[in-house]
Formats: sequence, C-alpha cells, structure tokens
Amino acid sequence: MKTTKQLFKIMARATEISMHGYDMKEKDITEVSHNQWFFNYSGHVNSLSAQYYPLGWHDAQKENGVQGKSLDAKLTEAGIQLMYWFIYDNLCQRDQELESQAV
Repeated sequence: MKTTKQLFKIMARATEISMHGYDMKEKDITEVSHNQWFFNYSGHVNSLSAQYYPLGWHDAQKENGVQGKSLDAKLTEAGIQLMYWFIYDNLCQRDQELESQAV
C-alpha cells in the first residue's frame, strides 16, 4: 500500500519532469519530454486532482488528436492508491524505474 508521503514524492518527480522538459524547450533542445503535469491539492476537503498532457498543454495536442488525462480523488486509502498508480502509469519507463528503485 502506498502512503501519502509516497504519493507526494511521485508528484514531485512528475513536476520535475514538467519543469525540466519546459527548460529544455526554452533552450531549443530537440530531445525534450513534452509531458506536462498539473496538480491541485485542496487540504480543506482532502482532495487532489491531477491533469496529465503527454504532448504538453498547448495546441500540439489538438493538432495530433491526443487528449490529456485527468483524475480527481479524495485522499482516503483507496484514493491515495488510485492517484499514485495513475501518476506512475503515466511516467515514462525510465522514470518508473527510478521511482521503483527509490522505494
């Protein structure tokens, strides 16, 4: 069973991927991850939402017909598992391996 701490850790990894990919794009590096993650945590109702855009959140998605994915969950035991595995399943294989080694 994954914990809240593990959930927020994998969220941090996904956020770093988004930030790193954006930095590379700004420097005109062609080998860039376009994966973009957005998280919204509402502590007063103990809920979390995640939006994932595999080609970034700009018009490239519409041009290629690729839809983003999103998930909303209450941070119950089941919601933590659901959100953790949603994020994990949408990481690239290299990042999944890094996440698995970190546990």
